[in-house]
Formats: sequence, structure tokens, C-alpha cells
Amino acid sequence: MMTAPGDSYVLIAGQGRSGTNWILDILDLCENTWCRNEPNELINSAMASLADGALIDSGFFPDIDAWTEAIRKTGESFGDRDRVGKENKNYYRASICRHLVQFIYDKPRVRKPLKSVFSHFELDEWVIPRFLLNDIQRNNRLTIIKVNQMPAWSRFVLDKDSNGKVIHIVRHPGGFLNSWKNRYLRQMSSDVVLLENRTRLERLADLSETWRKRMGDINQMSIPEMELWYWLYANEETYLGGLKNSRYKLVVFEKLAGDFKNEVKDILDFSTLNISKEQEKEMFKLGDNSISISDGWKQSLSTEEKSLVERILNNSELSSFWPADGDTSNSF
Repeated sequence: MMTAPGDSYVLIAGQGRSGTNWILDILDLCENTWCRNEPNELINSAMASLADGALIDSGFFPDIDAWTEAIRKTGESFGDRDRVGKENKNYYRASICRHLVQFIYDKPRVRKPLKSVFSHFELDEWVIPRFLLNDIQRNNRLTIIKVNQMPAWSRFVLDKDSNGKVIHIVRHPGGFLNSWKNRYLRQMSSDVVLLENRTRLERLADLSETWRKRMGDINQMSIPEMELWYWLYANEETYLGGLKNSRYKLVVFEKLAGDFKNEVKDILDFSTLNISKEQEKEMFKLGDNSISISDGWKQSLSTEEKSLVERILNNSELSSFWPADGDTSNSF
């Protein structure tokens, strides 16, 4: 059952280390977007109370009314993870309002001494003070919400909420694994990551006999293999849920890197947004060095890791995104 007309929004979906921030930065250059960065990770946010979206379990889908209310509140708030006031927007009452937001809310060192005086600043998410936004444009903002590792939420939006669109970015599993190892695993306890990944896959095996058979013996997997199996599950299920749905946009990381200008145009057209001439220079900066970044894993991963990546992709719905010669231009 679809929702009634309400506030439109775009959900940016994908894995961490796969380009979700890249898409968020692009859309943040548009003058009427209100961009939220993983608000579900903030204790005081409306989205933190929703059912977990890491695994698709119909018994734990969000209630549609609760979801709609959470989206509304998320569009009326900002939090610790957001880069508020960074870009020029048409909805600030005056330029000084944007700078005020950026100076106070975007800088923890400024907020810290205010906590003892204003309990408001003890939170990690705040309702937008009404005086900051002009009355004409405040209701014309498009809320952009970036989340990671939430395939159930993506499917929920596509299946149940006609107010939302999903931009799903997928990175080659080799590139994802290389970045995940260097930027996440290196900072974490391997024992903790092992337990978390094993628990997640065991729950998936309980939920889906199909995935249980595909994965095989979880206890025999290395940490990277566990991570890659969840990468495959989350991206494949989101992709399959978006097929033939006009509110779904697939972005392949490597294709965005190789044809940045045209891919960005497609993303903006899908989102019914545009970037001003003044911001185009900033947009093109976001594409600098992207090709070398997208190909870096080929020199960094070991032979064993490359074999693991290839095995994960074999017989997958996603394998056609990356032809053997590495050219993604004819993948679709």
C-alpha cells in the first residue's frame, strides 16, 4: 500500500566506502536541498527509533505512519553528522543565517561551552530554528537522506512510499573491500568485527534459506569474506527491488568516475534538481582524481583477495556491471 501525497525526499543508499558521501556532496551543491548524513546514527534523531534496516525481514519493516513522521522530522532537523551551512542555499533568510548555522552548529568546539547554559546543545540533533529560514522557500526544500547498509529501508521506500526516491550507488567489490580494509577494519578490533559480521550473516541465514545456501558455512569464512557476502546481499537485494521502478536510480561508482559530467546530469535529472553555473566549478572538483581512486584496488589487493572478490561476483546479478576488461561504459 502506497502513502498519500506528502513531502518528497531522496534516499541515498549503498555500503560504506562505496560513494554514498560522494552523491551527498553532489546533491548538496543544489540550492534547494536539505542534506542529512546518516541521521539514523544519532541517538536523538527521529530515524534512530525505526526498525533496523540491515536485513530484509517483513516482520520488522517500519510502520508506514512512523516512517512518514520520521522523514518529516528528519527534514526539519539537522545533526552532528551534517555539514550544515557549508553551501549557499535559497532557503536561508539571509546569508548571515547560513554563517550563523555553520559557526555554531557545525563546530563542536563552539557548541561545547554552550552546553552548560543551553540544554539544547547537549543533543546530537536539533530542530531547525524557524528564524533561520525564509517562509517562502523553506517548504520548497528537498530532503536528501544518506544511509549506509540499510537495504530493508531502500526496499520499503520503493515498495511502500511513493513520496521517496532511491539513489543506489554500487562500487566494485574489490574497490569496496580495499577501502573498507584501510578506512574501517584497520581502526577496529578484529574480534569485534568478526563477531558482528558472523552474527549478521547467521541472522540472514535464519531469515532466508536461499541466502543460507548461497553463503555456505559461515564459520569457515574470513572477515573479508563475511563482509563481501553482506556487500553482495545488501546491493543485490536493493538492485532487484529497484528494477522497473521509476523511483530507483542505480549509479555505478566506476561509471560515475569515468563519465562524471554525464552521470551527474542523470543523477540531477532523476532528482529533478539542478546545479547553478556558480556551483559548476565546485561540482567538477568532486570528480577530480576519481578514476585513479576507482582503480586503486587492482594494485592493492592480494591475489587471494582478488580471487575472493571474483568468487563472490560469480553468478551474481551484479556481475554485468563490471566487464572483465574493466570498461563499464557498455554494462547496461
